[in-house]
Amino acid sequence: MNETNEDLLKAYLQNVASLLIDIESWSVHRRLSIAREPLEISEEDYGTYQTEKMTLTDDGRTIAEIVPMGCSIVGSYGRVDLIGMINREVISYMKKGGPYITQSELVDGVMTEVRKKYFYRDINETGWYWIESTRLGRAKKFDEALFFDLLAAVSDYERT
Repeated sequence: MNETNEDLLKAYLQNVASLLIDIESWSVHRRLSIAREPLEISEEDYGTYQTEKMTLTDDGRTIAEIVPMGCSIVGSYGRVDLIGMINREVISYMKKGGPYITQSELVDGVMTEVRKKYFYRDINETGWYWIESTRLGRAKKFDEALFFDLLAAVSDYERT
């Protein structure tokens, strides 16, 4: 079944909304303030559409922003960036198994799929992932502990 652009965009927007709800819940639990504001994204395949970005603050000081970047991302089904004053980390939405290439060979005059070579390990379920190392092919499922590790890395902010 081929997914249409409309289906892919709808899924991306739902996945972003769910991610922002999770991040808000985790952040409020640690007494960070949350602000959401509208964000307009334009992509060739999807046109212009609306979503939200989120800003995390502590005592009026901006810690980081969570900014959706788009649905049309090579190797994934969407991207959201965690942006701090020091750095930026990319969170990608992956289907189970993640991106792969198919290796084929000619067998009796017919091109036959031999195997799939996956780019990353540990994409055991569909969801948001952080690619720890492209060289080593390591992906980590995005969860609360990873979020706060990445938040510290991009902003040098830690609150226990």
